[in-house]
Amino acid sequence: MPRSIHDNYVLGYSVNHPGRSIVVRTEKRQSGQPLERTDIRFEGVLGYHFRDSLGGILTDVYPCDLESLMRDSSFSLLFKGWADWAWPFQGCDGDPVAHARAAGAIAYCVDSAIGFDGFVVCQSMTIEAAQHGAAADDRPQAGDRG
Repeated sequence: MPRSIHDNYVLGYSVNHPGRSIVVRTEKRQSGQPLERTDIRFEGVLGYHFRDSLGGILTDVYPCDLESLMRDSSFSLLFKGWADWAWPFQGCDGDPVAHARAAGAIAYCVDSAIGFDGFVVCQSMTIEAAQHGAAADDRPQAGDRG
């Protein structure tokens, strides 16, 4: 059975720019006590945007249509503004949807009940048991944002 991230608290996330990957570290709690830790791992990242990233409670991460995401009222201004700064994707000199498809990437929407949402355009996403020890989770890691 796949691990659930529904109602998991966001502990932080790490961005590996050269490796084009992002790991969002989460924790499920019961009665305020840690129950299990789960990582959401995005590989082959072309671009991403997270809002209100100082924590949050996730509801879901799911594949979404990039064209719809670009028209979504909450993100359309970002895509329009980023076009002046060689965004949304490095090396993209035309249609970002065609560029993402040619790279084998799709969009994932990240939804939250409180404080953390956004999207990641990447080649793959996995949800898995956290691979790090409890002591390491509490220390900032290189590239941490949140």
